[in-house]
Amino acid sequence: MKYATDVTLKKILKPSKETVSCLIKKLTEEQFEIFYLRWGQPGLDWEEIAEKKFFSSSTIYRKRRHILETYALIKGIL
Repeated sequence: MKYATDVTLKKILKPSKETVSCLIKKLTEEQFEIFYLRWGQPGLDWEEIAEKKFFSSSTIYRKRRHILETYALIKGIL
């Protein structure tokens, strides 16, 4: 997956496979779709994901924040 290109994740810490697996288990179906579109095979940017999912820019960034907050809770950062 393309973690290295996302500045936010790089700043939080390098994710381990175990942490990512735990994160995936905690995500809703919609959050997982967004996660996959960004960091999975397609590797779309946030604007492309918003367009594909018919979300506004503010909605996709809010959903991204929730995914990253879940990750931070798993890592013990929040």
